[in-house]
Amino acid sequence: MSDPAPLPLALAVLCGMTCAAQAPALPGPVLVTAMLLAGIAMSTLFPDRLRGLPVVMVIGIAWFSFSAQRALEDRLHPALEGRDLIIEGRVISPPRRGERRVQFDFAPASGVTDGRLVALPDRIRLTWYRPDVVVSGGAAYRLEVRLRQPRGMRNPGGFDYAGWLLAQRYGATGYVRRQVAVSSLPDTPASAVARWRQNRADDIAALVPVQPAQAVIRALALGDRSALTPDLWTLITATGVNHLFAISGLHIGLVGGFCFLIGRRLWARTGWAEAFPAPLAGGMLAVAGASVYAVICGFGIPARRALVMFLVLAAALLARRRLRFSDGVAVALLAVLAFDPLAVLDGGFWLSFGAVAWIGWMVTGRTAAPRAWRGWIRLQWFLCIGLAPLLVTKLI
Repeated sequence: MSDPAPLPLALAVLCGMTCAAQAPALPGPVLVTAMLLAGIAMSTLFPDRLRGLPVVMVIGIAWFSFSAQRALEDRLHPALEGRDLIIEGRVISPPRRGERRVQFDFAPASGVTDGRLVALPDRIRLTWYRPDVVVSGGAAYRLEVRLRQPRGMRNPGGFDYAGWLLAQRYGATGYVRRQVAVSSLPDTPASAVARWRQNRADDIAALVPVQPAQAVIRALALGDRSALTPDLWTLITATGVNHLFAISGLHIGLVGGFCFLIGRRLWARTGWAEAFPAPLAGGMLAVAGASVYAVICGFGIPARRALVMFLVLAAALLARRRLRFSDGVAVALLAVLAFDPLAVLDGGFWLSFGAVAWIGWMVTGRTAAPRAWRGWIRLQWFLCIGLAPLLVTKLI
């Protein structure tokens, strides 16, 4: 029996995870075992090259279910909903400021209610109405809060807020009642990055005090969209440039590619190029540059997925392996799904891989090769048509 090609393998895993994501309840170990046995039996009906796909699909169901169950277990305990809690922790995101409120992500280190310690989720989304302090990224606080499990409206066709919170690994949402005391918790890597980003945002605010220029620069340079007002974001969305403000594959690819060109050019001028080829040196610098940029921009889940995809490309370069376009996309898809199975809940995941697959289909011999600017206009036109179903589905 020959091994299946990477693309059918990746599509089988994706199909399994998507089916599990649409199920009304996560399958338990008994059901997964039964499906695995059924997959093994069904494999005998498939051709040799596709014989293992039913089993691979069940593996995708099992991996998604395991990851989703772990995320659900990290949610706030129902007995703690609506109770006054004293929590201590650090702000791990740039605060999103409104007229009379501030919203931020909080990583609690401890929680107390009625004089006893309680277990809390790793990540909480808090809203502080009329705060009496200036909330800053990376700062430590001891707060009195009221929390609840993530939830959202169940309107058909509406935005699945609860699913988005699950995909982003929020274990609870809530609001701050008051600040209890100043905290002196030790730094964590997440809080150190948040504080560094806050300092750079303050530097930009000092250099560019005029809005909306300041908000745009912060969003493009740091991936910090907290200063974008609703009216400005509506304008950005209406003009079709909102993808420029979401740090993902485009940005990480540009940074990584720029580092690769610089590293290869500079290394070729040294005396070590014969012992260690310049493309490999450029690839190592590209990996380092893309990784640092992803961290600087907050290392959000879209940035992590894009970094995984870039690392797959860099690994092929460093291993001196030539990948067909379809194989490269399949390997990247498998890597992303293995790293983050809950990505199938995010519309950005489908847009990213849909755009890459559609572009590859157009430029790898399916249509005429682009010629100068007319070719690029044609490419953009076909890309607009190809992604329209995904965009309409996401917007509606």
